[in-house]
Amino acid sequence: MRESSINLIERKDEQGPCFIINFYTLPGEDKKAVCAEVDRMVQAALGEELRDYELAYKKIWFEPALISPDLPHVQCLAAAAQESLKTRPVITTISKQDAFVLTNHA
Repeated sequence: MRESSINLIERKDEQGPCFIINFYTLPGEDKKAVCAEVDRMVQAALGEELRDYELAYKKIWFEPALISPDLPHVQCLAAAAQESLKTRPVITTISKQDAFVLTNHA
């Protein structure tokens, strides 16, 4: 699609169906331009049905967060990986934003 990840979730509540589109901008990108591009994609997908929906933007839902490789549960997982793989794992940290990208591309 582009050099970004977009995650589409369909939900329904007492007001009817809704779609949550999670996305983020890359460093240096114009956020307004990216939002306009997403708006065009939504309009193309919904066509005349767009009139039945309200479009709104909310604040980013994933803030970068790091976990220490020294925490006990991380060490427990590392020990299990070492026993299973017969090699010592290399432990690094990753932000939730990067995990979002990797999960979607995987």
